[in-house]
Amino acid sequence: MKLRKVGFQQRLISLLVVTMLMTFLIVAVSTQFSTRNNIINNAIRMQNEALEIKTSLFDVYLQRIQQLSNNLYSNADVYKQIQIEEPDSTNSYRIFLFLKSLRSMSPGTDLYQIYLDNYSSGLGYLVSEKASSYGTSRYHIKMPYTITRDKVLGEGPLLSSSYGFSIRTSGRSIYSFHKRLYDYAHIKPLATISFDVEVTALRNYLFGEENDADSIFYLIQDPGEIIFTNGFPLTQQQINTIMENCESNGWSDIKLNDFSGIAFVGDAQLEDLNFHLVQMISYDDIFSEANQVFTNNILLMIFAFLFSCLLITSLVHQVSQPLHDLDSYVTAMEKQGLHPDAPCRLEDYVHYNKDDEIGHLAIHTEQSFLALQEMFSRQENLNQAYRTAEAKMLQAQINPHFLYNSLQSIASVALQHGDKETFRYITQLGGMMQYSMNLQQNTVPLQKEFEHVKTYIALQNVRFAHELHYEAELQPEAADILVPKMILQPLAGNAYKHGNVCSKENSYFYLSAQIHDNNLIIITENNGDSCPEEKINQLNLALMNPTSSELSGDSGIGLKNVLHRLRIYFGEETQMRLTANSEGGVRITLTIPLTDARIDSQ
Repeated sequence: MKLRKVGFQQRLISLLVVTMLMTFLIVAVSTQFSTRNNIINNAIRMQNEALEIKTSLFDVYLQRIQQLSNNLYSNADVYKQIQIEEPDSTNSYRIFLFLKSLRSMSPGTDLYQIYLDNYSSGLGYLVSEKASSYGTSRYHIKMPYTITRDKVLGEGPLLSSSYGFSIRTSGRSIYSFHKRLYDYAHIKPLATISFDVEVTALRNYLFGEENDADSIFYLIQDPGEIIFTNGFPLTQQQINTIMENCESNGWSDIKLNDFSGIAFVGDAQLEDLNFHLVQMISYDDIFSEANQVFTNNILLMIFAFLFSCLLITSLVHQVSQPLHDLDSYVTAMEKQGLHPDAPCRLEDYVHYNKDDEIGHLAIHTEQSFLALQEMFSRQENLNQAYRTAEAKMLQAQINPHFLYNSLQSIASVALQHGDKETFRYITQLGGMMQYSMNLQQNTVPLQKEFEHVKTYIALQNVRFAHELHYEAELQPEAADILVPKMILQPLAGNAYKHGNVCSKENSYFYLSAQIHDNNLIIITENNGDSCPEEKINQLNLALMNPTSSELSGDSGIGLKNVLHRLRIYFGEETQMRLTANSEGGVRITLTIPLTDARIDSQ
């Protein structure tokens, strides 16, 4: 029994279905493991970024507290009032108003109250959110001797007090920043200022309204004082364990008695006060939705697999049929050969009219066959034309030495007849021919190019019976620089061809070369006919890309040839720019970098 041959369509469908099934199995197995790692990594990244923001926010908050305390030094008037031992009511009121203004500049969240204990006058000042007062100080803040000048003492959490004033307080939980103010001129303490921050307000400022169980957070002050938390208390040993484990990466796996998860730590500092923002999230919260996500992924992949199978079957059939037809066309062309009397037509085999890749492939296949047929049919004609052209070129070749020697002979005859002027012009023409036809020398010193242009203009003056004033300035340091031969004469020729300097009175041609900033600067200038600004802009734009087709005409081709040869020798940094001359004509500036010179002296 002969087995049925399996076609391309069946093989492609089978391959794609098997590939999809294997992909489904691999994804299903790996998802169980990768999902857990991805969730953990995302949780670490997001919590780390969130805690970094909160830590930066707390750093800014602490620096703002420091700035508020330093404002007493920066305000010379208030600083002077604090030093008065027996202030009057005006002096005291100024201090009181200044403290109220400090409270209005609270960092991020309102300060609960500010207290100033003035040692010099024995007065105390209290500015609170509900009431304010000042008078004889009845409460002195005990600052340890270890708290030196410009250092800050932190206390808390503790219940708020009125610092001895007859003001009713609500007994809120606060944290206090104390700082001693000094008279630096006499090296003695002047007062102690205290900034009281409500713990709840500080917690909301740093962590918002987060009160759910998804995240447990702490603000801890060294050596282990918990200022606030929304979770369970920690022992000193547990705090030390968290700090040690999170010291290197800022996070770590943590297992406590009733907690297993990840802890994140951010550090903030105000002088000698060290704070730690701790945020913990349990593994139960991290993976609470993992199983549901895994189930959803499995269902989604099954649906995608079934849908893909149907889609693949339909697409393969649509794609393979025109390819099969195209194969029939190629087979017919192969049998017919490249020299048919009646070539095969694509529409007789392929019935596919869509403008897509397959349609383009069919059209290009037909075009390729037609091009091959045309190429072979023209090959013999081209070979014959090449042989004919080669014969004519050989016949047209003239030995340059024969022309040069003939001119020298004619010059000698002119000299024998006493015609020295004719002798000079013929000698100059012969020298130009020898210079331009010498194919053994590709580069010449720049001075040779200047001499060649001078001879060219002298012969043009004879040709047009017109005296064109020629002026050249060649810096001695630039005279021996090797440049490609015949780069300046085309620039001078443009003055005659397009500037018509030969028909203008008092016409001139100026040529200069100098070295500036390690660049060779060559300038040509004439006062011939003006060139329209639009044409100059067009040429400059085209010269940025010498291979552009926009450089047309004799002028464009000559300029392109000069710039192209210079870039071959000196690099792509070589530039040519045209500008209009105020007296008419055109100014051409060549900028050639000498560091990239690649000229071989031959």
